[in-house]
Amino acid sequence: MGHELRYFAAILIAAVTLAGCSGGTEPQDPAERPEIVTKAGVTALVDTRTDSGMDAEVVGELVVGPGDCLALDDGLVVRPVIWPEGSTLADDGQAIEIGRDGPTVRIGEYVEGGGGEIDPGDATYTEIPESCLPEEGVAVALTSW
Repeated sequence: MGHELRYFAAILIAAVTLAGCSGGTEPQDPAERPEIVTKAGVTALVDTRTDSGMDAEVVGELVVGPGDCLALDDGLVVRPVIWPEGSTLADDGQAIEIGRDGPTVRIGEYVEGGGGEIDPGDATYTEIPESCLPEEGVAVALTSW
């Protein structure tokens, strides 16, 4: 009987541990969802969090991508961008000021900064309008510039 109880306890601990690790596609707290801003028919996704913890290199030409969403074209793929908190889309939809008091980048200009990919398993991904997503379904977040 002791052996069966230890086996059951081990399975229970493993299940609880795995459940705690699954970030999956749980809905986000509304305060952490990207804000969807549309001006002159162009959409920008703006993060509402101050720190995402991502620091991989994010580069590309600013373009209007799928679904008329601002995106970065790195020469291989066009991906929608979640811009840092405080970013402001220009009234004509042709430029975005990055972050609070950051540079303003216009369509066709090159963007270089830190951030990372947002995969379909990330909760933030579920908040990206489907029309903005590229065929391979990966977006990027820009967190520093």
